[in-house]
Amino acid sequence: MLEKNEGIWGDKVRIIGVSVDEEKEVIQQRVTNKKWEKITHLTLLGWKKDHPLIQEFKVSGIPFVCLVSKWGKINYVGHPSQINLEARIN
Repeated sequence: MLEKNEGIWGDKVRIIGVSVDEEKEVIQQRVTNKKWEKITHLTLLGWKKDHPLIQEFKVSGIPFVCLVSKWGKINYVGHPSQINLEARIN
């Protein structure tokens, strides 16, 4: 999505991936296999369901998306298959 829309979005859109995998090697392999080089990656190693990030966004499953506007307003929270992210970003 980032590569496809790079000309339109430029530096206006940023995707941040947060992983809950326990091993860095698993995360790195997934990033490499899926060619997610343009995504900023964070990890919650040792995460628990009571982690503040999980609680704040009411994460109930994985994958999970939180779409935030450039003004910091949360635009969408939930499963990515429930919306057309690309259209919503545009």
